Amino acid sequence: MTQSEPTARHWRIFNRWLLALGLGIPGLLYLAVLLIDPFDNLPLSPDLARYQVGGSDRFFKPSVARRAHYDGAIIGTSTAMLLHPRRLGRALGLDLANLAMPAASPFEQVRLLRLFHAHHPEPALVMVALDHVWCSRRALPRLIGANAGGTLPDWLYDDNPWNDWPDFSPDVLKFARRQLRAILDPAQDPAGRDGYYDFTVRDYGAYDLEQARRNIYGDAAPRPRPESRTPLAVDPAERKRWLFEDIAMLRKALVELPDVTAKLLVFMPLHWYAQPAPGSRAEAELHECKRRVTGFAGDLRNLSVVDFMRHTPITLRDVNYWDGVHVTHAVIRRLEQVMTAVLRGGDAPGPDHVLLFPAEDGR
Repeated sequence: MTQSEPTARHWRIFNRWLLALGLGIPGLLYLAVLLIDPFDNLPLSPDLARYQVGGSDRFFKPSVARRAHYDGAIIGTSTAMLLHPRRLGRALGLDLANLAMPAASPFEQVRLLRLFHAHHPEPALVMVALDHVWCSRRALPRLIGANAGGTLPDWLYDDNPWNDWPDFSPDVLKFARRQLRAILDPAQDPAGRDGYYDFTVRDYGAYDLEQARRNIYGDAAPRPRPESRTPLAVDPAERKRWLFEDIAMLRKALVELPDVTAKLLVFMPLHWYAQPAPGSRAEAELHECKRRVTGFAGDLRNLSVVDFMRHTPITLRDVNYWDGVHVTHAVIRRLEQVMTAVLRGGDAPGPDHVLLFPAEDGR
């Protein structure tokens, strides 16, 4: 045997071990991902209580929408994320899920609504929070805001179980690590299994009015907003040409719901500075958008439309806001009070909202 022979044999052994490690470690990591099942969508994973962990909204909300025990859902953007499904559900005698997501496009919201309906043929309640993303005359992209340019997890929304396996990526590993931490100690992650979590703890911390005003106005000093002295007059023929494609898409999804389902549409209370300037074209478009939504009454049974998006004691006070679109917890409780009263067939009178449908006192 020459001196080079054992060296070559050692190299072959080394290369085999290197290959085994190169394949084995990623394989073990991926097996761990499958067992942890960070998005709670794999049918063969262990039956564990999984939670929505930070940043996983678009990946986790489909699993919440599929859970059979819910009989109602809240749909919307982050303006609806603080609506507490357990608190609101207790008041209504329902088991609710909060499917609202940060910067959720109308397309994403309608897709979640349809997914929820597919797994709950006769839900007791579907509540949709309408805010600034809904009243564009043209359809918005499928991903908007901070999510623009990203990818949609389409595989989590279809009925094909064979494409539900997550890819082996740094993001999936990150979510698996967070999910494992939440499974072992749910107190480490404040998210609930019903889709609710208080993002203000993470994003804002303790309430600070000065900081809130910076978020609203760009600095700590409140400022007036330019107003048109003469409201813009829009020709009726031009109004008819405004498509409001996203609103039309929402109407189609709501029409698919059974008559027994309570359908609550709520224009959320954006801060007055974030609302269109009075007399502007944007304000005319918002008014037309509200008119189109109220017009759903011709197609839908069991419909209520509540409007908080106007100049009111809520929207005119900076202290009610974290920024231009997110209200404080005290305001959220007021919204829930009004929603509960409306869904029980009445109203919670006050100057902070208008019941657009069914309208009262000719309003």
